[in-house]
Amino acid sequence: MPGAGDVDTALGQLAGAPAAALAVADRCFAEDSEFAWREGAVLLADIGQATKTQLAQLAQLTRRKDSTSWTPLSAATALWRITGDLGPLLPALEEAWTANAHTRLKVVSLWAELGPAATPRISW
Repeated sequence: MPGAGDVDTALGQLAGAPAAALAVADRCFAEDSEFAWREGAVLLADIGQATKTQLAQLAQLTRRKDSTSWTPLSAATALWRITGDLGPLLPALEEAWTANAHTRLKVVSLWAELGPAATPRISW
């Protein structure tokens, strides 16, 4: 069973080979699984790049309603990390905070990372 160090090593190798990482993300998005979609979004966020098609897929996933709010949150985080656009992220943060208490650590971490620029937009 792979450990966290193995995952970090694999991610580091993919980050050095963006074409391979982009191909892995494509396979994730081709699955009919919210878990796979989230993994693809997280991978793209980690490498900080995506194809135009993947950006469109991420944008669609930010609007997707799921039972946990993790899919739109992961997709919006990826879009922000890749494009710098806060637009999709802020509503996803609010939705995740109110819909699923298990997302709150991630939401708070992202708010902290966003810093003062996002503070005036907090409406909850």
